[in-house]
Formats: sequence, structure tokens, C-alpha cells
Amino acid sequence: MHASSTQIEFWKIWTDYGLIVVQAAPLLIFYIIPKERVRFFYYLVLFSFVMLVMNVTKLSYADPRPYWVASDIVAYKCSNQYGNPSGHSETSMGIAMTLWLDYAFTNASNLRKGVLLFAALLFAFSIGYSRLILGVHSLDQIIYGLSLGVWIAFTMQYCVRPDLDPHVTSLLENKA
Repeated sequence: MHASSTQIEFWKIWTDYGLIVVQAAPLLIFYIIPKERVRFFYYLVLFSFVMLVMNVTKLSYADPRPYWVASDIVAYKCSNQYGNPSGHSETSMGIAMTLWLDYAFTNASNLRKGVLLFAALLFAFSIGYSRLILGVHSLDQIIYGLSLGVWIAFTMQYCVRPDLDPHVTSLLENKA
């Protein structure tokens, strides 16, 4: 893919700062609000799990990045980690979908839930696209990262959270 220098600069900024915002914002917001500390802890566990899955899978597959194997691919942002799965794609999808699932339990209208789902998916796909444009991931690595992100979000919401939240609530209420 060929992009102008302005486009490359935009995608470099978007891929890093967009990801930082989606990682840090829930943690900061839920930490600042005292009655949201259970939710803060949930997002802290989520973030830790995302990082664990990303690092274990990257090391397990040891799949090279596209620019490592093809000299005609220009990487505009270098990384020394393996490429499969795309960690940016996994993280952006995992956290964006978790935020959406978290919100889906409120009494919001279906229209609002639909709009927010669209926004979450648009954000995650745009991060994945940025990785493709920057030449640091192949399409299969991005799709795998996005898929893992969806799996992580649903696993955390439906398998981990129902047991985690009551334990954290209990710990916070029984201050020693």
C-alpha cells in the first residue's frame, strides 16, 4: 500500500495515541470515581489479560512481520517483537468491545447501543487498518488480533466478571 507522508504521519499518531487513550481512559476514569473501584479493578484485570495473551501468542507463533521477509514492504514504524497477532488490533478490539459490553448491561436504548457498537468496531478496525498502512502487520495478523480481542472481551464479560466483581466488592467493603 502506498500512502502520502501526511497520511503516514496521521496513522503513526492514531495507532499509538488512539491505543493509549483506550487503554488509559477507563482505568483513570474508574479509579477517580470511588464508587467505580470494582469496575476499575475489572479493567485492570482485563488489561493484564490482554497483555498476557498478546505476549504469549506472539512468542508462541514467532511469526515474522511482513517487512522482515519482503524487502519491497516499507515499514513506517519499526518494532522488534514478532508480528502475530497484531497486539494493537487485539488490544483495541478487546478493550473497545469490553467497554461496549459493559455499557450494554445498562438500560440504554437499542439505538444507543447500536451506535456505540458501531463506534467501538470503527475504532478497533481503524487501529488495525493503521497497522496495515504502516507496513508492520499483514492482514492475517490483524484479523487474528481483532478476533482475539473479541474473544477476550466476551470471555472477560461472561466467564470472569460474574465471579470477579463479587469478590472485589467484598474486599472493598471489608476494609481492614
